[in-house]
Amino acid sequence: MEVYYMIKEKFEAHEELSAQGKLAQENFDDDAKIFGVLLKNDWNCIGTAYIYLEALGNLLEIKNDCTPLIDNKGVKNGELRYSMVPKYFENKREQNLLEFNSVEDLEAK
Repeated sequence: MEVYYMIKEKFEAHEELSAQGKLAQENFDDDAKIFGVLLKNDWNCIGTAYIYLEALGNLLEIKNDCTPLIDNKGVKNGELRYSMVPKYFENKREQNLLEFNSVEDLEAK
């Protein structure tokens, strides 16, 4: 959850600078530090993709979604396509997720 608030603060600061017309002065070189990566020193990194997991938190499938790959200069270098299907096992047997509304319901079980 800490990473969420760090990204939220960066986004709000970005929006504020954008509204003031000062966006060109912003430095994005250290943005990946939030995730423990230094992009300017990582020669094999082609970009960064952000996947928001709110749908999985509500136990919904994500099928054939895509997110852009952004390099450390803010340029799109491609896209990452992905699918995720949440599953819940109890006593080595898969349970029906339609009985639950969210991850919180699973935690209470």
